[in-house]
This record gives sequence, structure tokens and C-alpha cells, in this order.
Amino acid sequence: MVGFKVIECFKDKEESLNVLDREVSLVKHPSCGEGYAHILMQRNESMISGEDKTFTDVIQIPYILNQPSIYAYKGHFKVKPTMNKHMVEKKGEVVISLSKIIKGHIKATVSSSFENVEMNDYMAHYEGDQTFVNQVPVKKNRIMTSSATLKLGEPKILSGDMWIEGIQKNNGILPEYSRLWIELIIK
Repeated sequence: MVGFKVIECFKDKEESLNVLDREVSLVKHPSCGEGYAHILMQRNESMISGEDKTFTDVIQIPYILNQPSIYAYKGHFKVKPTMNKHMVEKKGEVVISLSKIIKGHIKATVSSSFENVEMNDYMAHYEGDQTFVNQVPVKKNRIMTSSATLKLGEPKILSGDMWIEGIQKNNGILPEYSRLWIELIIK
């Protein structure tokens, strides 16, 4: 049996609201020190040593675009704006690989990949004085890989090599919320 939590940390609730643009449930967790944890994914699943397993969450996010539509009018082609609903997928994925159990310990290799969807504004102009502000989704990835030897039944907090897109450094340092953490327990 394997249990895991994928976590991002915030120094306070105000920071989480500013970064995520919405309220989320925050909890205290050792990986965040004095701050707060937002749990991105949590699972307890059956898994055996020597197995590789992928866990995926997909969220559909709707958005509306004003797009050009061409139509015929009295023998001429015209353009008019049309509102169209679109969907973008936001995906989170965790891959866990377990080795053999030796003397109550097991080596686990973990990778996680989480997409953030950010809406970027762009302008569309129509017939001189009409302007539409469209919001188009841009996906930005955070990826973390790690490996560790775990004692059976004891949780361990993992972090490791990171790939982070779209988060700005402050004084040369990435903010804490850019990093992913995984709490892993194998029973």
C-alpha cells in the first residue's frame, strides 16, 4: 500500500489567494515549516514492490473567446465577432516506482508534474472602435523528481530536481510556492 500527498507551500493565506486567484483549503504540514500547505493531490493506493504506477488528475476549465465569424451579406463577405466556449485541461500526474523490500526498507523513485493554467489577456479589434479583451489559457509546468529509501510504515517528505515555468524570482530566489513536495508512506 502506498500513500502520498503532493504539496505546495505558502507563507500565509493572503499569499495563496494572490497566487491562486481563489480560496483553497490550507493545512499545516511539516514540509512548509511555519507556512501553510495546499494539497494538490492525495491518494492511498494498492501497490507492490517492483511495480511502477501512474496517478493522474485532470480538471476541465471552461473559457470564452470572441472570435471572428465570416458570413455572406448581399453578395459580400462580412466579419462579425462570435462568442465561443472552449475548454482547457489542467493535469496533475505522479509516477511512483518501487524496488524490492530489503530488511524493512524500500527504495522509491517519484516524479510529479503539475500544470498551472494562467489566463493571459490579448486584444482583438473589430470595425475600428470595437475592442474585445480575450483571455487565453497558457499552461505552465512544475516538475519534480526524487528518490529515497523509506522505512516501511514511516512517512518521508521528498523534494528533488525541479523544472518550474512562469514563476518569477524575487531577489534571485524562487518563492516557496513554486516548489513541489511529496509526502510518501509505504505500508
